[in-house]
Amino acid sequence: MLLDWAFVGPGAIGEDVANLTLDTFFDGLIDIALLEDVTAVIGDKYRHGLGGVVDGQRSGTPSC
Repeated sequence: MLLDWAFVGPGAIGEDVANLTLDTFFDGLIDIALLEDVTAVIGDKYRHGLGGVVDGQRSGTPSC
C-alpha cells in the first residue's frame, strides 16, 4: 500500500492513482514508451482494490 500524504482529504475516486501514476512518467522515472502498459496494469489493480465500488465500464485509463 502506498500513501501520499500530500493529497490527504476528499477527492474523486481514481484521482490519487492518476496523479501518482502520471507523475512517475513526468518525473522521468519510467520510460514514456511504457505508459499504456503501466497505466493498464495500475488501473486494473486499483479497481480490484476498490472491491467492486467502481465497475469496469465506468472507469478507464487514469488521467489528470
